[in-house]
Amino acid sequence: MNGVKRRQHVRFEGLLIEADDAYRVVIGACMGLAGCNVHDVGTIQLGLDALGRRHYDLIVWGLPVPMVDQGHSWIADVKVLSDSPLVLVAASSENAQRDLEAGADQWLPKPFVPG
Repeated sequence: MNGVKRRQHVRFEGLLIEADDAYRVVIGACMGLAGCNVHDVGTIQLGLDALGRRHYDLIVWGLPVPMVDQGHSWIADVKVLSDSPLVLVAASSENAQRDLEAGADQWLPKPFVPG
């Protein structure tokens, strides 16, 4: 092509943790449009297992964030396994603020409507 190299489309690896099938499809489609190869799971335990097996460039979490003993959250467990950006899709801004303080990088309101 006249000595001009085409730029290869770079795909990123994204992990989507979402229990609701409909949300998982919509959020996964949005992640795909943004350039992610999406690996989606329906539970936090499956998400933690996936993080233990491979690196992801982005983690999107649409599950309620359960708290465990002494305020230690699942977010901390995710951040131990990965330094990738963690985006939460949360139903409450109050919970989202707590989750940001616990280590999440960003949050989107739920219900999630692509726009």
